[in-house]
Parts: sequence; structure tokens; C-alpha cells
Amino acid sequence: MTLLIDVLIGGYLKRSTDGKALYLIAAGPLGTIYFTCLVTGLSLGFSLLVLALVGVLILLAVLVGTLAAAEFERWMAINMLGQDIPPLMAGGLLCPWRGGGIWACGAS
Repeated sequence: MTLLIDVLIGGYLKRSTDGKALYLIAAGPLGTIYFTCLVTGLSLGFSLLVLALVGVLILLAVLVGTLAAAEFERWMAINMLGQDIPPLMAGGLLCPWRGGGIWACGAS
């Protein structure tokens, strides 16, 4: 009887459990890294706004890094947890407002 249950649902449960376990194992260290980089980047960027170009460049790097981390977390949730998550931005990172309006990228 145990063998029959294992054959019928064991593979599905194992794949699902493995993905969720890997996600949970990765979430702790990644969250710590995200938090450290965000707080350090924001405090450094705002404190260096006196030197306008340096502070603005650091804040832009923090923004791009945050968007990249969000896309990576989306990818992890889709692949490891099997969730259906829509894209963060319709046009991607370079043109987030694509899809209509007067300011749409590539508008003639």
C-alpha cells in the first residue's frame, strides 16, 4: 500500500517540497544581503548628494539593483514555488511605461 501511494503522489510531493525547501533556505541569506545593500546604498547615496553626481549615481545604482533583485525573486518564486507572477514592468527595465500614453517609448 505504501508503495502504491509513493508511486502515485510521491514524485509530485518530493518535487514540490524540494523547491519550497530550497526557496526557504535561500530566502534568509538573500534577504540579509538585500537589506544590507539597500540600507548601505541609500544612506551612502543620500549622504553624498552634496557631491551631486556621486550621490545620484549611487542612488541610481541602488534603484537598478533593487529592480534586478525583484526580478530575481520573481524568477525564484516562479521556478521554485510554481507561482504565476506577472512581470514587474510591462516594457522591461529600459522602458517601463511601454503600452500606451503619450510618453510611451518609440512613440511617433
